[in-house]
Amino acid sequence: MQLFILAVGKGRASPENTLTQGWLSRLPQGGSLIEVESKFPPGQKRTDDESSRLLRAMPDGAALAVLDPRAKDHSSEDLACLDRHMA
Repeated sequence: MQLFILAVGKGRASPENTLTQGWLSRLPQGGSLIEVESKFPPGQKRTDDESSRLLRAMPDGAALAVLDPRAKDHSSEDLACLDRHMA
């Protein structure tokens, strides 16, 4: 199973991007970080545009897991368990 991380915004040369690329390179089947950006100003139109861009960037047949910073926290073990069920 290949892992695709879809994110809003551009990490470019950030420390987070460097860590993410290093982590993705260690996956047996590989992985990719796909970043999308909206040119709309902050607001509902931008949120809608970002949502559409994320869904269009998703590879065909991919399982979807959504992470929201305002939602419930999960441990790495919990996420690994979910990952096994998606494979």
